[in-house]
Amino acid sequence: MKKIALTLCLMCFSAVFVTNLEAKLLPASGEITGGGITNDNYTDTFIDWIIPLIGSKNTFIFINPRASMTGSSLFGDDADELNAGAGIRHYSETLNVIFGINAYYDARKSQTGSKFRQSGAGVEFLSKWVDVRANGYVPVGDSEVKIAQAGFAPMGHRIVAVNQYEVSMHGFDCEAGLKIPFPEMLGQLKIFGGYYFFDSDKAPEAVKGAKGRIEYKPLNLLRLNFAMYENDKLNGSNWQAGADISIPVNLGNIFRNGSVFKGTSGYLKSKPKEVKQRMGEMVQRDMYVRTASAKITDQDDILKAANGDDIYFVVVSSNASAGGAGTFENPAKLDEAVAGNEATVEDNLTFLLLSGAYQGMPAFNFTNYLSKDIYLISPDGATYLGIDLSAIQAGLTGRASIDFNSGAGIVFTPDISAASQQSLTIGGIDLTGTGDSDGATGLNIANIPDFKFASGTLSRFETGANFLNIPNAVFLDATISYNGRGLNLENSGISFEGNTEFSNNTNGAMGGS
Repeated sequence: MKKIALTLCLMCFSAVFVTNLEAKLLPASGEITGGGITNDNYTDTFIDWIIPLIGSKNTFIFINPRASMTGSSLFGDDADELNAGAGIRHYSETLNVIFGINAYYDARKSQTGSKFRQSGAGVEFLSKWVDVRANGYVPVGDSEVKIAQAGFAPMGHRIVAVNQYEVSMHGFDCEAGLKIPFPEMLGQLKIFGGYYFFDSDKAPEAVKGAKGRIEYKPLNLLRLNFAMYENDKLNGSNWQAGADISIPVNLGNIFRNGSVFKGTSGYLKSKPKEVKQRMGEMVQRDMYVRTASAKITDQDDILKAANGDDIYFVVVSSNASAGGAGTFENPAKLDEAVAGNEATVEDNLTFLLLSGAYQGMPAFNFTNYLSKDIYLISPDGATYLGIDLSAIQAGLTGRASIDFNSGAGIVFTPDISAASQQSLTIGGIDLTGTGDSDGATGLNIANIPDFKFASGTLSRFETGANFLNIPNAVFLDATISYNGRGLNLENSGISFEGNTEFSNNTNGAMGGS
């Protein structure tokens, strides 16, 4: 933006000196304007100063500092904005019109406390009967600020945060106005029609529409303004009213033994100023860096397990077709997912079984898996990861059941020499074998420090579970029933918590405890 401003200034200086070899410092009066605008959403107060810097009374370069405060009440400061502009205006005596171009740098602190910046440029045409102006706005620097976390959303193999952002918008506005024939003793009345458009790649939709404005000056120093907008998306209201007071200030008169406020008496009159006398009036442009609220999925901000580790979901469905990727968008078949993830290296490898019946499954062997903590859960069992999937997305609820058709259920027996620190958790799933005398073991687990079976059933196996070297095996709110034998323990510690129930042909445990 500094380069743009410098380029503009050089162009302006060149134009001034080419068109007027008698250019001088502080050549004319510019207006100081102070006022406010309000609607049923906020009130804004501002002060604006056009300072003719160099040139002549007919052509000069000006600078334009401006400050505003926005709040729920007069002089409130829930938000504020500073603007610094420069431009050139030229009065054509032949046409009795003013042409102008300008460039601005705007910095705003929004109501949320976020800070945004933008550059802007505009053109203007001012005459006795018709005014036309157009302005464009482009964000610079950081264009988005995270405000809060709005929730989570499934994406790929992860559940990622949906964060609330405030984002700055690029856009433009334009208007054309017509002076209404009006008795000069009553002042000056103008009507304007225009259009506005503001958008951002991150905003949910563009803010755009038609606008209309009425401007009445009973005196030259007082302007009353009322605007209507096609919708309330721009300002939080479809109307806006304001008033401001302007007085002329000529800093050059300090060095010319004249009054700095020379010409003020003319501002107390109702007769409209001549076109040339408008050279120092306020530039009409949007005084805000426009922002929007946007919900953005943040792939780097992912849901974590209760222990703080990242969660890697392999999503499976009883209705999935062959070759599914195992993502939320494209679930996999259960047997293919289990067979294809041995080499997955994640702190948490979570097989999420969407609700339904998984029938005719082969034995699942996790022995050679590389992941640290392995979860086999349904959405109802996700609480054992410390999360509630139903609060993340509708449909992520319910239980799953696995019916095995082979001589085993789930096997996890890594080599004890590897001093494995792995664990296995099964939650919210019903495991069913083919009968209580077929030689099958529902759970064959060995050489891991932790195992949990929670909120599920284990039934119709010859042996419900066989544990070897498991210091901490937990059954929580589980049902172990209709097995030939409930448990077989060797060098293992086991606990039963919650409403765990046994109902087997033989409930006892063989071997060490």
